[in-house]
Amino acid sequence: MAIFSLTPTFTQGFILGQASILALMYLIFRYLFFENTPLQSESDVAADEVTSDAGGGETEADLKHTSDFQFDVTRQESLGWFNLLLDGIAKAYRADLRGNLPGAAGNRAAQRSIERWVQGVLQTSVLSPARVHAVSLGKSAPQLSNGRIRRNADDSCPHIEFDISYDDSVSLTLSTSFLFNYPTAFFARLPISITLSLSIFSGKLILIPPTPDTPTFTLRLDPSFKLALNQSSQMGSRAQLANVPKVHEMIEARIRASIASRLAEYRIVLPGIRNRSGGGGGGSTMSDGETEVDDEESGEGSIPGTPAGMLHKTVDVYVEK
Repeated sequence: MAIFSLTPTFTQGFILGQASILALMYLIFRYLFFENTPLQSESDVAADEVTSDAGGGETEADLKHTSDFQFDVTRQESLGWFNLLLDGIAKAYRADLRGNLPGAAGNRAAQRSIERWVQGVLQTSVLSPARVHAVSLGKSAPQLSNGRIRRNADDSCPHIEFDISYDDSVSLTLSTSFLFNYPTAFFARLPISITLSLSIFSGKLILIPPTPDTPTFTLRLDPSFKLALNQSSQMGSRAQLANVPKVHEMIEARIRASIASRLAEYRIVLPGIRNRSGGGGGGSTMSDGETEVDDEESGEGSIPGTPAGMLHKTVDVYVEK
């Protein structure tokens, strides 16, 4: 008996119908739902990425050392807008030092704030606590001029140079005593009174833009800056020595060294975006490995009235917390 004939039985028709349905389902899934290309291994994917990077596009070196911004290195930029910004910043800090108080009350608040700062800087066993008798915060702000773009010799990212000058009526009058602790403690003391006022400060300021490796604005003051001070001093009680040149030279040298060390390099950290949580609001998130400094923790020697968290001072090496 033949399995199939021209007049199929019910069993033969059922088997043929099931086979045709299975074949149709196979074709539908095979060509409509399944993908024909073979699955790539992780090594094949990495090899394709390397080939793609080598064939075209921006490499890491291109991102570090090139810029789409076209600039003219011979053209000087107008800095009037930035000087206006500096003037506003200086006024805000003066108001903060004065406790936002007008007149004599503001002067006393600024005097107390400067006195606390001076006592912290001059805190030593051979000097008595300093007293500030008069202080003038000035009326203007540092002025920038002659902005120009410079390229380094190694053809790395360009930097911007400015000429900076500051001529203002900033002055400070203070008194202290040099303590003689031999042969006994506080055996004698030598009263000292000093008045300092700024004559001129000028130099060259260098701004280095951020890079992918260092996402910070870097500010540097050229060490060959000019500093001129007007000084008057008196040493002694009944018999006094006035305006001793060596004392003035020592004071100016110390101030110059302090400015050179504090302004050797400042790095202003860019606001972080990787750890930013959702929602609006201000406040920036620091990059990984960096800690924002609280305004109150200014540390010894910090200038009063300035938020220490704004500027991260580094000398030679950028220290991350």
